[in-house]
Amino acid sequence: MEQTFSFRQRLKTFILVMLPVLVTNLAIMSVHLSDTMMTGHVNSVELAGVAVAANIYMPLFVTCMGIVSGLSPTIAHLYGGGDSAEIRRVVRQSFYWALLLGLFGSLLIYFGTPVLLDRLNLEQRVWEVAFGYSRVMMFCLPVSMAVVALREFMNALGCTRITMLITSLTAPLNIFFNYVFIFGAGPVEPLGGVGAACGTLAAFSAAALIHAAVARWMSPFDGYRIFDGMPKPQVHEWSKALKIGFPIGLAMLSETSIFGAMGLCIATYGTLTAAASQSAFSVTSMLYAIPMSCSIALTILVGFELGAGRPKDAVSYTNIGRVVSLGAAVILIGAAWLARYQVAAMFTGEGELLELIAGFVAYAALMNGADSLNAPLQGALRGYRDVKAVLILSIISFWVVGMPLGWVLAELAGQGAYGYWQGVISGLFVGFILLAIRINKVKKGQLCLKGKNPD
Repeated sequence: MEQTFSFRQRLKTFILVMLPVLVTNLAIMSVHLSDTMMTGHVNSVELAGVAVAANIYMPLFVTCMGIVSGLSPTIAHLYGGGDSAEIRRVVRQSFYWALLLGLFGSLLIYFGTPVLLDRLNLEQRVWEVAFGYSRVMMFCLPVSMAVVALREFMNALGCTRITMLITSLTAPLNIFFNYVFIFGAGPVEPLGGVGAACGTLAAFSAAALIHAAVARWMSPFDGYRIFDGMPKPQVHEWSKALKIGFPIGLAMLSETSIFGAMGLCIATYGTLTAAASQSAFSVTSMLYAIPMSCSIALTILVGFELGAGRPKDAVSYTNIGRVVSLGAAVILIGAAWLARYQVAAMFTGEGELLELIAGFVAYAALMNGADSLNAPLQGALRGYRDVKAVLILSIISFWVVGMPLGWVLAELAGQGAYGYWQGVISGLFVGFILLAIRINKVKKGQLCLKGKNPD
């Protein structure tokens, strides 16, 4: 990345950083989408089992990923300031705490999943699929965190096209392994929903090896020599990265756990409703790829500009990211609404289930509109390293407004499972207002600080 001097140059730089991140995110999300879509073509019971297990696993996965993603603004600031030695030290130390974080999450899955499943009064086969899926995915979590650490290192240096190419290989690998394990091939017996977890584990293991090889031998990463020897763990230094990472991770936990809680509450409405809602969650994840990519690009670019002492350029990038995110959302909302039945048909051929999925997909489109307003502001604030504010506002929008309102609409106002979606969408719009107020305050503070300390 280099300094820019005009709006056109900044827009070009933003697109060059954001587009590879978008492809990367689509590839990552397609891994979990293919689990849902391919399992749905076995039967609705297998899909419901995967849905319940995913609602338990995903909050842990995204939380851990969020904590590790705290590396990105840290490294971006160091890169903007030209401190290569500190970048090498931070990345090498991150391997220790990222793997420990993944192992801790695996223990939570091992001990917590049976307790949660027993409380849901599920059909026996749904319980068995959810339990088996979780048992396999607990091995995937530490591997995934190693991949995230290496990806954040590469992204923070502005090399998002390289991570795009690597991650693009993961999606077809996951589809291949899913087919083998879900439906059976050769000597492999069909495993149904549990096979989806086996396919994901195999795909992420391959991704970890590819990321490590690129970091070891490809320029510019080879110049940092992150794999030359094993440094001693410096536990007292981990707090610097975790100080930024934990609020990011907890904010992402606040967001993803709301969907987990929604999924578990909706599961009480029956197997078909749970399967339909989970299918719509998968669509939401894919639609969220654009605002999330704008968010990640803003974290990188805002962090880089602030590290180089250019707060006005950071403000300009923030404005560009907000416009791009909102413009893309308008197009996607219309497309998802018009094609909701075609989208539903990708998950099932069962008539009743298809109708339910189409209804939830309409709400998924509305949720994407709210996300397109929120995500760029969150990414910019993380670039400013104002991560605690993002955490607090996330909790307010999801857990103070969204989930309580959703429960009232679903259980008291007679909206049923749709009420939970309505409540969370309302919470997202409240969050947007609060984030907009916060970022205006932060931007003014940075500009005033720059005015007092000119170059």
